[in-house]
Amino acid sequence: MKVLLAEDSGVIRILLQRVLTSWGYEVVFAEDGAQAWQILERPDSPRIALLDWMMPGLDGLEVCQRVRSAGREPRVYIILLTGKDQQKDVVRGLAAGADDYLRKPFDNAELEARIRTGRTIVELQDELVAARETLRQYQAKETGPSRVTVAPAARTSRDSSSIPRPSGTGWTKKRPGSAVRAASFPSPCFVPERRPRARMRPRRRVHSNAWPKASASRSASRTCWRGMVADSRC
Repeated sequence: MKVLLAEDSGVIRILLQRVLTSWGYEVVFAEDGAQAWQILERPDSPRIALLDWMMPGLDGLEVCQRVRSAGREPRVYIILLTGKDQQKDVVRGLAAGADDYLRKPFDNAELEARIRTGRTIVELQDELVAARETLRQYQAKETGPSRVTVAPAARTSRDSSSIPRPSGTGWTKKRPGSAVRAASFPSPCFVPERRPRARMRPRRRVHSNAWPKASASRSASRTCWRGMVADSRC
C-alpha cells in the first residue's frame, strides 16, 4: 500500500522512509504542501497520508481542508504530524479533516500502530464501496426495461368481465361487478356462496297431566291379564 509522506525536513524524510519501507509500505514523497496536494489529486493517489503541519506554501491544515472539500472517493486517511501539543491545536487539526493526530517527537511503535489502524479503516471503506456498487447494479437490473409497471388508473379501470373465470356451472350473480359460485374456489376474485341453514322445528312438549292417566291404564291392563291367567288355571 502507498503512503504519502509530506515533510519539509530532509532528515525526517529519510528516517521515516527507512521505517515505512521496513514495514512493507511504498513511500511517496512531497517536500511541501503544494506538491502534496498535486499528488492527492491524482486518480492513483496514496490512500494514507502523513502530513506535517508546518510546511512552506500550503501547510498540512490547508491540505486537509482541500482534500475534504473535494469529497474524493475512496477516502484518504490523513495523519497530521506536528510539534504542537496544546489541546486547542489538536481540536483544530481534527476539525480541519484529519483522521488522526501525532505529536513530535513520536515513537516508531506508536506510528506503526496508527498506520495499521488507518490501513484497516481504508480496507473496510473499499469493501463498503464495492458492496454499494454491487447493490446499485442489482437495482438497475431489477428496474430495467424488461419489467412493466401498470399504472393504478389502468388497474382500476378494468371491467369485471375481463376477469378470467374457470369453466363450469353454478355461477350466480350476487351484486354488480362480482361473480359468486356455490362451490368453494381458492381464487380471491370469487367468494363461495353460503347456503342458508335449515331451521329446526321445536320439539313438542308433553303435558305433565297425561302421565297419571298413562300409569292408570297400565295398572288396569296388568290386572285384567292376571285375572285371565287365574281363570285358565281353574
